Amino acid sequence: MGKRIFVFSTTPQFGRKCLEKDPEGVIVTSHYSVSEGRLARVAAEYVGGCGAGRAYCALQPDGVITPCVFMPIVLGNIIEQPFFQIWRESSVLKELRDRTLYRGHCGECDYQLVCGGCRARAYTYFEDYLAPDAGCKFNQEFWEEIEKEEPYLANF
Repeated sequence: MGKRIFVFSTTPQFGRKCLEKDPEGVIVTSHYSVSEGRLARVAAEYVGGCGAGRAYCALQPDGVITPCVFMPIVLGNIIEQPFFQIWRESSVLKELRDRTLYRGHCGECDYQLVCGGCRARAYTYFEDYLAPDAGCKFNQEFWEEIEKEEPYLANF
């Protein structure tokens, strides 16, 4: 039996890392719990990975709703329309919920359902929330492309 890893983080790639290190062990089913067994893995595929726009969104002090506190895409404002209308009808949220639309390695990765990459990081680097997560080891070529355009990032 492998060494157990307990990681609590909203960083989606930790779900992938836990499965790589201990495929039969504890799985992070969501950002707030861990579980074991086959049913937990099914649940992780449904609720796992980046929750931006799928499991949560952000409410800004002025009533603006964004998919995540790190993704400054205005979806609507609860002062002007009901939250549930924004949550159900936003085209951005509909796209974030459809992981088959993810591009690059994130769209074809074996860990897509437990990770899926950080959508805010994809947006930050590519101005596209469906783009690959440049912070993932499987997207090295995208990071190298970014470094060519922004050489100062090589120091990070």
